[in-house]
Amino acid sequence: MKIEYDLIRRILLKVEADTDGDINYTIADYCEQNFPDVDLKKSTYHFNYLVKAGMIEATNSYFSDLTHSGHDFANNIHSDTIWNRTKEKIKPLGEVGIKVIASVAAELVKEFLKIPH
Repeated sequence: MKIEYDLIRRILLKVEADTDGDINYTIADYCEQNFPDVDLKKSTYHFNYLVKAGMIEATNSYFSDLTHSGHDFANNIHSDTIWNRTKEKIKPLGEVGIKVIASVAAELVKEFLKIPH
């Protein structure tokens, strides 16, 4: 299945808003309740992609929070401006991995804040 970057962002930001590290949620139930406009197979696939990428803490079919990397990435893509610029930067490449997207977003934040690379 092709990864949809906007869905990845939606999932990360929603998990960040909802979790506290103590409560375990089932991935399928969470996706069904929080992304009713997205086919369940697609939302759970993208969710599991984030788990495998090390962005969400999960065991079996349960999750509890974002990882450190997940929080960093979510923090960098909160801004619509940064998110849209990130997508513009990677667009010529077609598809890239999540670590590249996270890196591009982090560089854009540094650039915005005028922090040397």
